[in-house]
Amino acid sequence: MTITIDFFTDKERSDPSLLFNRETEIKEGLNYLLNEGFLLIEGLRRTGKSSLALSLAKITSVKTLAERYGVPSFYYPIIISLEGVNSTEELVNTIINSIISNYSWALLNNSTITDEVKKLINSVKELLSSYKGYQFNLNTPLLGGGIGKNEGKVFIPLNFRSLLDFLYNFNVLVIFDEFQIINRWKDKESFIEDLKYAYDKLYKKVKIVVTGSVTYLKNYFSTEYKDVFHGREINGIWLDNFPINKAEEYLRLGLKFYSVNVDEYVIKSGVYNTFGNPAWLNYFGKYYVKTRDLQESLLKSYENMGSEAKKGLTSIRRVRKSEAYVNIVKILLQKGELTCYEISKNINLKIESCQKIAKTLESLGVIEKNNGKYSIRDPAYFSLFQPTFTELSCPKGDGGKLLLNDLAKLKYNSVELSCGHELLIKI
Repeated sequence: MTITIDFFTDKERSDPSLLFNRETEIKEGLNYLLNEGFLLIEGLRRTGKSSLALSLAKITSVKTLAERYGVPSFYYPIIISLEGVNSTEELVNTIINSIISNYSWALLNNSTITDEVKKLINSVKELLSSYKGYQFNLNTPLLGGGIGKNEGKVFIPLNFRSLLDFLYNFNVLVIFDEFQIINRWKDKESFIEDLKYAYDKLYKKVKIVVTGSVTYLKNYFSTEYKDVFHGREINGIWLDNFPINKAEEYLRLGLKFYSVNVDEYVIKSGVYNTFGNPAWLNYFGKYYVKTRDLQESLLKSYENMGSEAKKGLTSIRRVRKSEAYVNIVKILLQKGELTCYEISKNINLKIESCQKIAKTLESLGVIEKNNGKYSIRDPAYFSLFQPTFTELSCPKGDGGKLLLNDLAKLKYNSVELSCGHELLIKI
């Protein structure tokens, strides 16, 4: 693994050489895209879904990388975050403005603007010039590129299917990040119909990647004939947290990158308290490099991850009772497993509201239901509570130890101490 940037960055990574332990997923993703044209990327929170999608775009748009991975053709990247996009009409304008400004090319840090890129951009300009009264403006802000306001947008009179047909004249890879956002759209049915059209008719030259939350993607792309995609088989890649051994390897690599010598006590404590989550490991590693203080670094990493987790919960569908989402997660963190009736009694919430919220949280992969009881599925949400750490010692008396958040006992049956001995901790 060759590192050319800040190792413990919290930014998305588009360079495939910077994706740790994802080589299998990269090869699988390329295979699905090249042969079938459509790919789902699912996974737990902050496990690198967007980074994997960006890496696939990088590989298929840079000649040297394409040759290394056996990609026979060039594909122009069109990377769209659906945050801030509220309809198919806005999506069309997002894509057009993205091409005009060459936004995705710059996002991937691609250097040379090739002839294929120039041809596509010029073709879009020619297309737009055919619309009477259209005011061409290179400075138009990008929808879905971090700007969600209406001011300054240029709206182009094209529907999504017509745009897809136009893009079929080229090789393109379109990434829809945070796909679950379309649940808010009033015209989402027509958008899905257009995706079916692309799947059936345009897959050879218009490749599509969607990323998003767990169950929402399955609701749209189920292979059941009665469901939305009517039995069309869509291949997907699931990204999970790193297994403990890989998380330890990643943390060692990062600390070595910064010439920080640490013992197994720091490595084990860092990994078990962040549950092998890639982004959480980066938070911890960044603070440890800066402070060399184990507990302070863990606390800061919990603070960062907790802020993200709470923001994600309180923004779900722009709900009125967003705090109830946080409260349900918190009570499950405290109690372990509860029925909806037990949850509603603990947080003074109507059982009907609890059932609706629990269903949404389950669809997002935050919680799961087994035998009528809910529990936390994604350990990233353990960060919502200020952690209380206990130092565990090896009963064999050989000096082995581990600093562990008390709540982590809900997740682990056992842990490995710094001495290498296993300790049972399940409560």
